[in-house]
Amino acid sequence: MNAHDLAIKPANISHAEAASVPPPCDLVFDMIGGDTLEDSFDVGKPGGTIVSIKGEAPEGYAEERSVTFHQFFMEPDGEQLAEIATLITEGAVHPVVDSTFPLTT
Repeated sequence: MNAHDLAIKPANISHAEAASVPPPCDLVFDMIGGDTLEDSFDVGKPGGTIVSIKGEAPEGYAEERSVTFHQFFMEPDGEQLAEIATLITEGAVHPVVDSTFPLTT
């Protein structure tokens, strides 16, 4: 995989900057949705994949551009979080923390 295989568009990138991403990309991961998701289809290459955590593909976009589209949504679930906490407390799961960062600048 080279630098052109993966496009990452942070939330604060302008449309002009997004246009500078050198298409085509094998994988585009959209975390913004809306217009940014639609723009993502312009940098994905045929046979590539677009993944979004913020929206659904406009009707026909994936088929017209010969890309695979996946949407991935998570919902908060207090019951599952409580189960995970119990597993950690009982020692059945051992979380690994690589780094921590302060919440202030």
